[in-house]
Amino acid sequence: FFFLMIRRPPRSTQSRSSAASDVYKRQNAEYMGYKQALVHCEEALKHDEQNVKGLYRKAQCLNSLGETQKAMKNIDKLLEVEPDNQEGQEYKVILLSLIHISEPTRQAEISYAVFCLKKKK
Repeated sequence: FFFLMIRRPPRSTQSRSSAASDVYKRQNAEYMGYKQALVHCEEALKHDEQNVKGLYRKAQCLNSLGETQKAMKNIDKLLEVEPDNQEGQEYKVILLSLIHISEPTRQAEISYAVFCLKKKK
């Protein structure tokens, strides 16, 4: 069997720039969505500090915003309030794995930066 390849004309620089802009806008909208959701979670928790759903959603938002340690604190609070919460227990495992993976990577980046600084002297 022979496959015919249809060649698409190369994208112009402008269309690539436009595509990059679209990706940026989408990511920014997603980021702002998490920030807004976080504000709503915090409002709900002001009224009821033991709101399990609020604690869980706040942990999800924090994790999505790159605040994994803070997310873990919220899950720990959730599990203090409701120790048998299945979703909370599962999410804690996910957060632990993310912390386990990201911490060595962060340490390696710091070590490399220190090495580079020493090398410049």
